[in-house]
Amino acid sequence: MPAIPTSSQTEISGSIENNNGQIRIVLSNQGKVEFTGMLRMSLGSDIEQRDIGQADFKIASLEVRILKPAGVSSSGTHYTLTIYDSRGKLTFHKFAPIPKVSDTSPDIAITLVPSSTKGRAIAGTPAVSTKQEPKAAIEQGSQAEPSPEEVQVVARLLAGDGDKESFMLSFELASKYPVNNAEISISIRKYKDSKPVSINTNSLVEFKLPEQINRETQDVIDYKLISKEGRLLARGTLTISELMTDDFVSVLEIIPGREEYEPGEAAKVTVFMEGSSPSGYRLEVLIKDRNGAILLKDQRQVNKIDQTQILEEFPFAIPDNARSPLTVIFKVFNPASGLMFDSGEREISLKEK
Repeated sequence: MPAIPTSSQTEISGSIENNNGQIRIVLSNQGKVEFTGMLRMSLGSDIEQRDIGQADFKIASLEVRILKPAGVSSSGTHYTLTIYDSRGKLTFHKFAPIPKVSDTSPDIAITLVPSSTKGRAIAGTPAVSTKQEPKAAIEQGSQAEPSPEEVQVVARLLAGDGDKESFMLSFELASKYPVNNAEISISIRKYKDSKPVSINTNSLVEFKLPEQINRETQDVIDYKLISKEGRLLARGTLTISELMTDDFVSVLEIIPGREEYEPGEAAKVTVFMEGSSPSGYRLEVLIKDRNGAILLKDQRQVNKIDQTQILEEFPFAIPDNARSPLTVIFKVFNPASGLMFDSGEREISLKEK
């Protein structure tokens, strides 16, 4: 997930990894100035996260720093890392699987403290009042515009289950203070759905979209996040095409090494793709002959791409008894969400002996 910079000079990013059973936090400052702020981390599953704690930190310009929080076990499969600047503004939020690594790079031991919303977590962070609001104030608040920094909402498309091409709409919610017993709802034409949600720094909510929704659909998807008092915390409008605009990879052409091959020859095909994706892509290729004999089953995965054109080559051997034509079957996925970007097949002719 991309960082949310507080200025053109600040480019903070981070991740959490399992280094031989020890949890480590990797921070990077690609900006031109030193960054002072606070990080919060949670660990758990892809559905439920447990808050681990928070810590203040400083990181110099163009520095990469590895932090090792004391007493944190490597339990869980996913993490959430949230970073705030010295004013308490949300600067970076990422939810992802925990990668396993084996790295001897030096790290810095830190101690996390329980996440707190009372007082100032770091210098310059506004205190959050826990005082009960009067009923009249709550009613007026339900009509007010939400604070843009109150709850950070990131929407993503996920691959749906079942045989048909379907979608899940995932909301990653981050807040600098707890939100209890709220409700998030979506509306697509006459279709409506809602789910309860509580946010302890972060939460994940998923909706299954109607089957008639597909990548060509221009239907508007409206969402709202409402507190238990009826106050509007966040809202927005999405379309499938907008969600896929900056995160899509398609196959333009399957190019054989030669126009025609003979049985028994070494061959190759080149998959010519186009697009960009912050999560990269996973390309699966299967080549079989007319009788269904599998000549190649391979996949390539790239974690991040920003170029518009990509080439992947697949060498393979053609058996003497292979029957024409050969069929190249391809599928391209988003490795983070499981969403299928593209799929199809192409035939390659063989010379008859």
